[in-house]
Amino acid sequence: MRFIHDVSDDRWWDVANACSYATFFHTPLWADIATAAEDVSGADPVAAELSNGTTVVLPMVRLSPGGNRVFRRLRSSYAGCYGGLIADGPLTEEVTEFYDRVCGWRTAECKVVESPLAPEEPGLDALNGGTVSTEEDFTQILPLDRPFDELYDDFSKDRRYGVRKSKEAGVSVRGATTLDDYRTYYGAYQASIERWDDVSKTYSWEFFERIHELATERPESIKLWVTEVDGEIASGALVFYWNGHAVNWHAAAYADYFSKYINDRIHADIIEDAVERGTEYYDFNPSGGIEGVVKFKSEFGPEKRPIRRWSYHDATFTAAQRLRDSIQTLTSVVE
Repeated sequence: MRFIHDVSDDRWWDVANACSYATFFHTPLWADIATAAEDVSGADPVAAELSNGTTVVLPMVRLSPGGNRVFRRLRSSYAGCYGGLIADGPLTEEVTEFYDRVCGWRTAECKVVESPLAPEEPGLDALNGGTVSTEEDFTQILPLDRPFDELYDDFSKDRRYGVRKSKEAGVSVRGATTLDDYRTYYGAYQASIERWDDVSKTYSWEFFERIHELATERPESIKLWVTEVDGEIASGALVFYWNGHAVNWHAAAYADYFSKYINDRIHADIIEDAVERGTEYYDFNPSGGIEGVVKFKSEFGPEKRPIRRWSYHDATFTAAQRLRDSIQTLTSVVE
């Protein structure tokens, strides 16, 4: 196996294009977007050529130092989105050695979220000299293997009612095109944050501004869908497209319009468009364990797909962190 530290975008794109289970989150586009976040210091993909000729790439970003500029904190991929290896051919047992190298010297932690479309591979299970934990999760994916009318018939009675009532209420759906559209959507996001409980992560305007820039360059891969009521944007959903996989990554709405069934309508229109595009899957994305959200999504007829979230922590670094925390606690008590 030949390990490759400096991975060019061309090599990364080649593998992302050749890999049947790569998603948008495995492409350089998502890493580019992630670098607009305050807690990301840069893209840090790693690749290798296996002995059977397969090239593998582990898409990653490096988090900002956070007080420690020696050790690296890596994410595959950013914001808890799908990551893990992509490859232009079959994997071998060398994947174990590959992960060992990735989580070697100067890696304090490495977190990987497996893609629901990827085949099983050893992953971080095989790592030595550190602490590895896994968390079982799932996403909800709707296979788009039938005409939309047949998929629609499998929506629950409540969801079909919602779509019908939204049309009667004059709700329309379109793709956002201007920066002002994105600003209005960002306003809906800010309003949503005020309603949501236990928000673990927020995104800056600059983050969405970068998405808009890339959506202008790559409209086939990035689309902000919005609903409108009387000419005003009521809600939106950011959908990423890659390799036959459409994923609803982010959604927000103004509460004043909930009575118009805007959420039912926007999902239905996105699904119908995805069928017309020839997309294979519509991924509702993991729901963070929120039962109400899981139930709502389930009424569109998706299937559950398991995913695992891996967390590697270097034992030496973890011990040093605990010692530092103990000293700080003791110092504060003495003072």
